[in-house]
Amino acid sequence: MFLEHSFTDARSHLTAVVDKVISNQPQIIRKRKQSEKNVMLIDTETQKELLTGFSFMLGEIPEEDGSITLALDVLNLYANGITKEEATNDLLEQLQVYAEEYLAHINAYRYAPNRKAHLPYILRIALCENEQELRQLLNA
Repeated sequence: MFLEHSFTDARSHLTAVVDKVISNQPQIIRKRKQSEKNVMLIDTETQKELLTGFSFMLGEIPEEDGSITLALDVLNLYANGITKEEATNDLLEQLQVYAEEYLAHINAYRYAPNRKAHLPYILRIALCENEQELRQLLNA
């Protein structure tokens, strides 16, 4: 079982709680009211590991006009460019914008039938620290 803390205790001993999380010991924080949701704190490296099963399969579609379309069907995102690099740059920008939009409106998106399955992918995107990590995520 995970080590559990009351909200008050966690707040009073935040440094100790975070130190345990950093040393790979997830922590649960419970609110007083039973009806409220609890919180699990987990370090970002572990979170990345947990999300590795949610991979991005990038499709490449050569168009009649010589351009290329990149398809990320799992998120319903598509980008077209004269070169693969141009299409990739467009898709990377779309990914960042969509992730920001999703997280800004998470209570609406995570319950929408056509978007609720996107959450683990959005978290993977949000955990990328730079554009190079995001490119690696796409294998682009």
